[in-house]
Amino acid sequence: MANPSDFLTVYIVATPRHGGAKEIAGPYHVTRREAKRIAAERFPSSNYFKPTITTKEPKRETVPQPGPFSKYLRNRTGVGPGSWVHTPGRSEVYRVIEMQGGPRSRHYLLEGPYPSKARVWTRTGNVYLAADPRAISNPSQGQQASELYEKFHGRPGQFVDEYDEPTPRMGTLTELGDLLELRTKTDAGWKFRAIDFTGQGVKVAANAKGTQLYFVGGNQRIGALAPFGADRSKDLIDLGECTYIAYRTRKTQVNNIPSSYEHFLGEETGRYPRLMYDRRGREPRMYFAGGEYHVAAEGIIN
Repeated sequence: MANPSDFLTVYIVATPRHGGAKEIAGPYHVTRREAKRIAAERFPSSNYFKPTITTKEPKRETVPQPGPFSKYLRNRTGVGPGSWVHTPGRSEVYRVIEMQGGPRSRHYLLEGPYPSKARVWTRTGNVYLAADPRAISNPSQGQQASELYEKFHGRPGQFVDEYDEPTPRMGTLTELGDLLELRTKTDAGWKFRAIDFTGQGVKVAANAKGTQLYFVGGNQRIGALAPFGADRSKDLIDLGECTYIAYRTRKTQVNNIPSSYEHFLGEETGRYPRLMYDRRGREPRMYFAGGEYHVAAEGIIN
């Protein structure tokens, strides 16, 4: 396990190869080695020039967030792979899959219109930023997620991170912090088991209502499944009752200093969430099933 002194608060800045505004990820409280791994995963060399890792918070470009029917924004605002866009005179929303050409002759491979998976190349480079249609289906979801973030951290959220998860997640989540450790009580194998995620880049997040926890991004792979008494031939594995979670974050209520927080789940009602392990995607993912916890300003309750 890394020493606390090895951890830095860093930001990652990368410039798209096909033009557009610089993109910023962070802050992350990780080791320098883990920061390099996150940078390579978040900003692949096929789409970005070599990213820069810095401990000084970079200046973020303010970009308006329009809906699909709003006035057009030019490509210089940062349209790139993964962006949601619409074309001139049309309200349908597409997702950018690939870009080719330079600023004066750029073409986009678009998927859509949402929710269609059909793909087509644009004849011109005129596409314009649009809001994520997955959140549009519930307009209040983004606002609720922002309110929960401010309640939990004691300050408003300043930016939005996008993750391309291999298994389904809610479109809009509230980030709570960096996962450090989970502990489970298993039905077979070793009775109690601790799983260390320090420096693995896994985020703890919650839905907008604060009633469901999620684990997003990072390395969620669990090497040895035998201690859990798990059947390794299965794609979906029940790792037992999760009794404890620890994470690291900043809270204005605690002088905005990066601190570690721990919660004993089910301590009020004795009902624990079960930790599930999904091996079906290109990267394994964990998730909680059941339990009676909820997220409040004080932290994770019950």
